[in-house]
Amino acid sequence: MAMTKLFAARWHQANHITVTYLKRLFNDHFLVFLVIAFGAGVLGYRELLTDPRYMQLWQSPWLIAAVVLWLVVGLQFGALITYFKPADALFLMGSDQQLVKHHLPRAFAVSYGVAMVWQSAIIGLIVPILWQIGGMSGWRLALLWCIVLAYKGQLLLIARQRLFLTLQQSNHAWRRGVQAIIYRVVIPGGLLTLLLTVPQKWLGLVGLTLLIILCLAGYRYWLTATRAKSLAINWPIAIAQAQQHEQRVYRFYATFAEIPNQPRTIKRRRYLDGVIKTLTKRQSVMYRLYLIRLARDNDSLPLAMRLAVLGLLLVWALAQAPIWLVAVIAAAVMYLITFQLLPLYTNTQQTLWTRLMPVSPATQQQAFITLNQQLNGLVASLLVWASWPHGWATMGATLISVVVMWLFLSRVYLPKQLNKKRF
Repeated sequence: MAMTKLFAARWHQANHITVTYLKRLFNDHFLVFLVIAFGAGVLGYRELLTDPRYMQLWQSPWLIAAVVLWLVVGLQFGALITYFKPADALFLMGSDQQLVKHHLPRAFAVSYGVAMVWQSAIIGLIVPILWQIGGMSGWRLALLWCIVLAYKGQLLLIARQRLFLTLQQSNHAWRRGVQAIIYRVVIPGGLLTLLLTVPQKWLGLVGLTLLIILCLAGYRYWLTATRAKSLAINWPIAIAQAQQHEQRVYRFYATFAEIPNQPRTIKRRRYLDGVIKTLTKRQSVMYRLYLIRLARDNDSLPLAMRLAVLGLLLVWALAQAPIWLVAVIAAAVMYLITFQLLPLYTNTQQTLWTRLMPVSPATQQQAFITLNQQLNGLVASLLVWASWPHGWATMGATLISVVVMWLFLSRVYLPKQLNKKRF
């Protein structure tokens, strides 16, 4: 009973944190971006269904490969949610049986519920292509949905099994990597390919057989009352898994909002040493500091790169979209990149030795603004280049929008935001 209350308390705590961060996300800026992204997504999806170039792709043998790849990638979404904390290894020591009986079944139920939402959304995105263009029957689509959900449940059961102390667990990282590839890529890819290519007359038999096999395989990992008594939790693995899931959630929130007390990881990227040395020849010491921290940050740099790549793909793909929409998307990408770089300035200012340096706050702010100007200038050039296939009118509108946004960010937005964050 105590473990049931513990899980309920942590579930409510996690929901409270989620609601708090969602309030931060759904501010005016994010809503504007969300509306723009939704409109761009709808137009892009319409082009996928109507553009003759894509129609040839959907009617080719590559359709099955594209669908299988999409579903296999989608199966990676939705992890096991246990809500374990680092202190549990100490305070819950000796309560393994109670945790296995009461805590973990509820954790699996919540995880599977979240995973069902993810998988249903991923399948729903390709249903119009499979039904209207691919000519697949509703019975085959229903079986596809059932197989995907059943196999996702199997993956969650395997993930839960790895939280226990067993003699079968391997200490070799390469072996665990191979097993992950087999369970997450090879097996689901084969099952989905079989289901999508089997003749219609054998569809029912094959589909039901696959469901029965998955159910029997899942029963192997099911926690019966008798089996739960012999299981013990591997606390280092369980806590590491819970912390990794929590950090992934926080990274998602950090895409559009500043998350306080977010741990940051640093990685030396030696291949960027030459670029840093070239760019910092005639720059201030603070500019060099900001550039090095950006190059070694495992959060800010990959996030900025992902936003830039996403923006380039959207600008390039929306060939039939209105000119103003392409221009607005280009400007929104530059704004989001600037917004994501603000924690880099804040984290740098929080260090004591930075404030002890004989460098004025105005000089430090100007160094950060210069770095942002150069980065946004590079992104703006790539966005204009990506809009070139759409014609001179779209290219000109994109150029004007990115120039206006570049001036606004460097002259108005950044100075105002940096003054607010001054320590």
